[in-house]
Amino acid sequence: MRQKGSYHWCVTISIALPILWLQKDIDVYEKENRFCYGYLSPTYVANAIIIALIQEITLGLILAIRVENDWWMHPQLVVLVFCRLLQYIPAFLALLGNYIHRASLLIPFMMSQISLGSYADLQTYMQVISRFQKSNPDSILLITPLLYMVLPILLYAMLLVLFIYVMYEIIRYANIANVKESNGDMRRNTDTQIESLIV
Repeated sequence: MRQKGSYHWCVTISIALPILWLQKDIDVYEKENRFCYGYLSPTYVANAIIIALIQEITLGLILAIRVENDWWMHPQLVVLVFCRLLQYIPAFLALLGNYIHRASLLIPFMMSQISLGSYADLQTYMQVISRFQKSNPDSILLITPLLYMVLPILLYAMLLVLFIYVMYEIIRYANIANVKESNGDMRRNTDTQIESLIV
């Protein structure tokens, strides 16, 4: 009977030690992978980015619709509006994925912003520039394409690269947090086993 109890203790300890070691690694990862010198958690940063981009999508949608009164008669505007509407789906899924630490719901949001978002943003910017040229043909900003075309696109490309990097870190954190939650369930099961052995 004593040998059987010792066997259960050995099995329980062999399960508990790797879990405790993994928990230590996860805690270290969380401390090292916070933004702004450890003041902002990836979850908070992700929420801020997603909400800001939802507002940007809405603004772009309004601008696309207000370009022409009969925008549905222009194929280019129809495609632009359709792209904006499609962006909402992965954006709201990303909010859910960030809340439940599900990286698989964050990846479509990142990909949609890189593809649909980039196309829609550049098209919207070109429309704004075109309208500005018509209303202000003598503006100093229109002296050279370097000012109103090249530099803004380079800045947009830099922001897009930064967005990809930040989302990559957020997705990694979501995976780790998901493992941590699973780890917590395993620890609770282990504690239950230990209590049953003690009793």
